[in-house]
Amino acid sequence: WLGRTDLYTNQGKSTARTNADFFTSEEWDVIDQGKYTDWMDLVFRKGFQTSNTLTASGGDEKGTFALSLGQLKEEGTFSGQDYSRYNMRLNLSRKFLDKWEAGGNLYFTNSVQNIGSYETVRSTYRLPPVGIPYNADGSLRFSPFRNDGVKNPLFENKDDGEIRQNRHYRVFGNVYVQVEPIKGLTLRSQLSPQVVYDRNGEY
Repeated sequence: WLGRTDLYTNQGKSTARTNADFFTSEEWDVIDQGKYTDWMDLVFRKGFQTSNTLTASGGDEKGTFALSLGQLKEEGTFSGQDYSRYNMRLNLSRKFLDKWEAGGNLYFTNSVQNIGSYETVRSTYRLPPVGIPYNADGSLRFSPFRNDGVKNPLFENKDDGEIRQNRHYRVFGNVYVQVEPIKGLTLRSQLSPQVVYDRNGEY
């Protein structure tokens, strides 16, 4: 509030308690009691990341296999912001009928990213410490600081808050069959399919 006092003083405006444009009586109560709102502490949180991988492999003189499963989970610095990904990789090869071999690899990934609300960050940085997040009955106050159009960022934590989400699926790999009809000559046929699906939404 000292910065606002300097601003009003430099502009030749009244800083008296009777000037509601300077501070309202409710805001003076906040100042007098020192009950300021730390909006960043109220809205933001510590982010974290976890990841896990499971692998298995084996084989014999006629073939090999390798399987890998992975999981990644991230939680952002405010509610509604997170990312999760699951992936799988499979490699196979097998010899048969003396001269033939078949195999391939497959990779699959599925991810969901919740970006979070633009309004959460914007409002958190715009609201002053004298803004009041809650009404007297404990419910959220829609406009914490007068009626200046800045919405309470805590509303975005509710189920009906803004959601911005990206979903991504991808499957790709290759499958091959090869034969060695005579020593030193190998004929190979290979197929490399890929399927990608993305869905982005704001609601």
